[in-house]
Amino acid sequence: MTSLRKFLYQPGDIIKIRYQTFTHYAVVSDCIGDDGFPMVIDNSAARGSVTERTWTEAVAGKSVSLSSMVSNFTKLEVIACARSFIGEVKYSLITFNCESFVRKVLGLKPTSKQVVTSCVIVPTAMYAAYKASGGNKWLTGAAGLIALAATTQAVAD
Repeated sequence: MTSLRKFLYQPGDIIKIRYQTFTHYAVVSDCIGDDGFPMVIDNSAARGSVTERTWTEAVAGKSVSLSSMVSNFTKLEVIACARSFIGEVKYSLITFNCESFVRKVLGLKPTSKQVVTSCVIVPTAMYAAYKASGGNKWLTGAAGLIALAATTQAVAD
């Protein structure tokens, strides 16, 4: 079984899991899962609410890095706060997603930079592409996806 001391991330750390069009945030748990890795506590669309799940399920082979978000709470307080949300709140892309959940358990304002920035940049890019391409729907859609991926990568803490 993997020891927490030998693992790159420590309990209470905030990790970023990079998908093509967004960054998913989670709290590293102080429990070891059946896969031998630390479990993570996150608010995911896949589960529909805050849960504690295995590293393997949460990360799904994606690229993982340490978040630069900071807190005045101890890592044990962050874990305890994260656990207090398990089964208590539902996932919402706009009002309470993985990023706003992590910010909340860190004692920060529960907002999502990815959502806020994307709501401005993506429609602007799509409008510009639509006008420049003479209304080509494929180019408009592609511009939206590219803008979404670039925006969420750029603002991820």
